[in-house]
Amino acid sequence: MGFQGLAPLARATENGQTWQSFFFKTSAPFGTAARWYDAAIGAGTPVYQAYVGAQYEATQLIGSGNRGIYTGPTPASGQTKHLFALSAGTSTASVPLTLILADYLMFYPLIDMDTLDQQDMIQTATLPRYTDGEGVQAYFVVSAPMTGNGTVTVNYTNSAGTANRSTTFGITFSGTIGTIVNNSNSTLVAGAAAPFIPLANGDLGIQSIQSVTCNASMGGFCHVVLVKPLATHLVREQNTESETTFFKDKANCTKIESGAYLNFVALNNTATTFAPLRGFVQFNWN
Repeated sequence: MGFQGLAPLARATENGQTWQSFFFKTSAPFGTAARWYDAAIGAGTPVYQAYVGAQYEATQLIGSGNRGIYTGPTPASGQTKHLFALSAGTSTASVPLTLILADYLMFYPLIDMDTLDQQDMIQTATLPRYTDGEGVQAYFVVSAPMTGNGTVTVNYTNSAGTANRSTTFGITFSGTIGTIVNNSNSTLVAGAAAPFIPLANGDLGIQSIQSVTCNASMGGFCHVVLVKPLATHLVREQNTESETTFFKDKANCTKIESGAYLNFVALNNTATTFAPLRGFVQFNWN
């Protein structure tokens, strides 16, 4: 149903319709300054996500227990769950650290970044949540060390259901597993690292990936991961947690879907790891 004011929010808290989950990532990809990383590829709580699946096959991600940040018990019929608060901090010098809390939906494993042949994805599954694809984004994350830069062309189905939409963008290689390597530009440009691949003009999201073609041999392997960004959070100071209360600070409590698999995409601003990363996420429902 959502929260239309302070009164229903207070009633939900009084009625125990709230859940707080703590996260503690004990390891994370070792950072290069101004690069994005997948915090799911790191030990701790939630557990390490290895993106295990058959090559090219669409594989769903369903949150349960310690697989993703646990969102609490299922609300009663007719109720909906919402993001209420997020707190995060690190003891490392990686600050300011930008975190994007996302619902991880699906991935295509083991894209060969060395071959120039078109690699066709196998649609063994569809999006488990946000099924129309609106707002769904994609990124390339390193699963085996790469050796060079280049560009990639991706064909995908957009949120309107139009197949074979095309986007070409730069790839800045990394030898570190867990690094997001896609750029925001159609060519390789220094400093253009981005959390998600650029979409074709006018597109609002992705339903599925049809194919990937590397335009240069870059070595290594990547996974393509589809996520729905939910909130952005900034950790400003070392050893000091920062907190966002979304109703107060953003005037919005984003709905959390059943089966959500929550984790973070992170922007490191110094050449160091951002782990240990600790904090909590709070959910309310009514």
